[in-house]
Amino acid sequence: MSNIVVFRSKSAIFASIIAYLLLMGAILQAIFTRNSRDLIGTVVVSILIGLFIYSVMQRPRLEIGDEGVKIINPVFTKFLGWEEVIHIETKFALTFHTNDKTYTCWAAVAPGRYHHRTVHPSELRGIVSRDTTMIRASDSPRTDSGAAAYVARQRWEQFNRNRHD
Repeated sequence: MSNIVVFRSKSAIFASIIAYLLLMGAILQAIFTRNSRDLIGTVVVSILIGLFIYSVMQRPRLEIGDEGVKIINPVFTKFLGWEEVIHIETKFALTFHTNDKTYTCWAAVAPGRYHHRTVHPSELRGIVSRDTTMIRASDSPRTDSGAAAYVARQRWEQFNRNRHD
């Protein structure tokens, strides 16, 4: 893919760093206060928890390129060419609809239920058409889903314009 933009959840990166620090603290505590058998158990459990944190919080990302989008989730990795995409939405998370299946991106989840109260019309100028009266909070460019959706929609529309020319 060319001209790649990578999206990762900022809050997930922050939370995973905090979790890793807590796991390191647990290992350090075991080094200074436990015997070697307990230390080994603490290290093994901490490594398993660390792998879980990596796979669920740190690994998910979205790579948007000129040719398509690559969704990297904990369980699967999927490349979708723009010709496969029929709709992009942000209701609960950034979701790509194809003829066969729907793919949700863990790296670009929608904000909480009260975020819509802080959305100001000026932040959506140039992004949403003027005749729209209802705007989802998940389309706000201040959210992971909104920023990723904006870039994905631009690339998708550019691909469709180039294909029809």
